[in-house]
Amino acid sequence: MRKLILLISLLFIFALNAYPSDKCHIRYGMWSIYKPYEWLNDHRQPVGMNVDLLKALTKAAGCSYEIVSGNYKDNLRKLESGEIDMMSISPVRSANRFAAPIPTSIVLYRYIFTRTDMPYLTNMDQLKGKTVLVVKNTYSHSYLVEHGDEYNIHIVTYDTSPEAMRALSDGVGDALLSTMELALNSAYQIGVKNIRSSFIPNVPAIYGFCVNKNNKELFEKMLKAMEEIKRNGVYFEIIKKWHIRDISTPSWYYYTLIALAAVIIAAFIILIWNKMLKKQVQRKTASLSSLSSLFQMVLDAMPECIYLIGKDGQVSWTNVNNAQKMRYPITNIQKEIKSAIHENKCFDLTRLSNDACSWRIVAVTLDNQQDRLLVIMSEITENVKLRDEALMAVRLAAIGEMAATMAHEINNPTALICLNMDLIKRIHNGINSYVNDHPNSFSDLDKYVEGWVSARKTVEEAEINISESLRRITTVIHELKAYSVSKPNTFEIIDIKKTVNDALKFIGFFTKKYTNCFVFNADDNLSKIYANPFQMEQVVINLIQNACYALTEKKQKIVCSLENTEDNKYVKLSVTDEGRGINNEIINDIWNPFFTTRRNQGGTGLGLAIISRIVKEHKGYHELSSIQGKGTVVSLYFPSFEKNEV
Repeated sequence: MRKLILLISLLFIFALNAYPSDKCHIRYGMWSIYKPYEWLNDHRQPVGMNVDLLKALTKAAGCSYEIVSGNYKDNLRKLESGEIDMMSISPVRSANRFAAPIPTSIVLYRYIFTRTDMPYLTNMDQLKGKTVLVVKNTYSHSYLVEHGDEYNIHIVTYDTSPEAMRALSDGVGDALLSTMELALNSAYQIGVKNIRSSFIPNVPAIYGFCVNKNNKELFEKMLKAMEEIKRNGVYFEIIKKWHIRDISTPSWYYYTLIALAAVIIAAFIILIWNKMLKKQVQRKTASLSSLSSLFQMVLDAMPECIYLIGKDGQVSWTNVNNAQKMRYPITNIQKEIKSAIHENKCFDLTRLSNDACSWRIVAVTLDNQQDRLLVIMSEITENVKLRDEALMAVRLAAIGEMAATMAHEINNPTALICLNMDLIKRIHNGINSYVNDHPNSFSDLDKYVEGWVSARKTVEEAEINISESLRRITTVIHELKAYSVSKPNTFEIIDIKKTVNDALKFIGFFTKKYTNCFVFNADDNLSKIYANPFQMEQVVINLIQNACYALTEKKQKIVCSLENTEDNKYVKLSVTDEGRGINNEIINDIWNPFFTTRRNQGGTGLGLAIISRIVKEHKGYHELSSIQGKGTVVSLYFPSFEKNEV
């Protein structure tokens, strides 16, 4: 009996030692995956820094403990409801109303992790508008939820840190927000190699134990116990133990630090070497810059316009200033440039600008990948003018000699015809006078001589036509000779409508051979012009002849028209035909002397050249438009007399 009583007493004593006080029993909520702070090992035993600290605190406070495993969110709920007494957290706003923290010296930072193929992200502002991965119900998750509107972040949550790290490695989202220890251990555990961090800390927060605010007695005990284990050094030994474990920092982390140090040293060496070479480079650069400036000055001083054209057809460099650009824009030959680039062919052109200047344009292809064409534009106006003057002088000399010969050969028979015509005219006038003086003697003559009256009229008209034709022959010879000798023309105020009508009568027989539809239109209130009437007739005749030669069928129409311009400054003479038209390749040459497309049909090429000279002498200008196969319109503009100084 005594032995039984003794045994019961011993068991009671042991029970008292195991549970010093029934009122001091701590239920601790542990997050089972939060390495290296607290987690369940392979044997499902709680380990980690927080577990060791919990043991030290309960021992110092004389309390017993039990560990309840759960996730972060469940532990917070249980702490608020009183199902557990204590847990480890970084305080969040939602827990402040029920959780009382126990002061520690641990501060945890969150770091931004990205894939190696993405730029470094060093602060929270750089996460704005991005997709960020976090572990569900962690402080990082709570922080992003509370500040979601501020950063406009799309949050993707995962149950464990390895899952989040694997998702980031596989291309999900833009970044991962986590503590360094948790992220490094996860990366080491799953073996990913394409994840990196800027190592710039963000979102600092105190990490440690907290108890329910309603359990004030436990809070006071834990405060005293924390002071005691800090005072006796147990707290710092535990912290040191868990911060130097190899598993907390994988080997590649140290390799990264070593590589970073090597890069810094290499950069320092390169910087020193760069400083040594800097002066030499500066001297070379200054020399090249001086040479480049000199070369640019030479190019700018050249009268030629030089362009470098890229493969896209755009100008990449030029020595052309704004004044030169306005004289002949490079855009005028854009078609030729694109063709040369596409076909890799050079070209050599001559063009006429709006100010009547001639330009030679030479393009040379280049092998450069960027610049494909070198275009050089040179003004050759003076050269063209000298060439044309020399050519004109030679040809005009030939014309003058030919005109003199023709005048000699034609004037003699013409003079004889004129003399006999005067004799016939005097005889005819005498007969008419006698008939008029003795009307009764010839009143019945028409009965015996058929058509006596009409014959008299016909003879009179024939006399007029012959005289007019002889006058024209004489004048044409005179003008042909005058073409090679510049001398003043006789100008007068003329009615251009009457002059054109006279010319049309003269050439009427000619037009009927080529067309059945000839139309003449003229305004009623045409202004008068100050002009040489014979030259005006010559202009009309030449234009009508050219229009006739252009026709291919008699049903095609020719229209001659006269009208005032809208501002009444000019009288416009137009001749329109429905003939074969003019090829665009030669349209700029047709005003040149001796240029003709009818050389085999007897064309001389003087018609339009004479017209151009006459128009210029009358201070006017001419225009020509043609569509091949549809016809041509030639318009001449002569100043109105009211606007012209006599």
